Amino acid sequence: MPGFVETYVCDSSAGYYGFKSWDDFFTRQFKPGVRPVMLPYDDAIVNRACELTVYCIAYNIKALDTFWLKGEAYSLNHMFSNDALAPQFVGRTVYQAFLSDTKYHHWHSPVNGKVVKTVVILGTYYAKSSAVGFQNYPILLLEVVIKK
Repeated sequence: MPGFVETYVCDSSAGYYGFKSWDDFFTRQFKPGVRPVMLPYDDAIVNRACELTVYCIAYNIKALDTFWLKGEAYSLNHMFSNDALAPQFVGRTVYQAFLSDTKYHHWHSPVNGKVVKTVVILGTYYAKSSAVGFQNYPILLLEVVIKK
């Protein structure tokens, strides 16, 4: 892979580039300076953690404004399952981006905050839109609410 050794912490002379497992490879670290985080303590900044393509930024949102997630329409109330936490996000900004399956994936929080609640939701995960011929498989989804 062109640029891999220059981009990630690894040992090209070792077997499997020094990664001890698939998880070790999948959660590999960037070399210092490769992916700088701008102003990490500024709550007004959102740092993109992955190679995302921005497709929607909505300001001053309302509880029932429509947002599209993988071809399905949702509102703020739908995304929070009408939870009491939803109203605190009214009037805020929604930032949506698409992450291709061929781009860098890693779990990050792009904003400062604290997890205040997690909810397991029965539903369907759309790895790809069913409109382009991919099947939908029922699994559990984890909703994480981040609050300043």
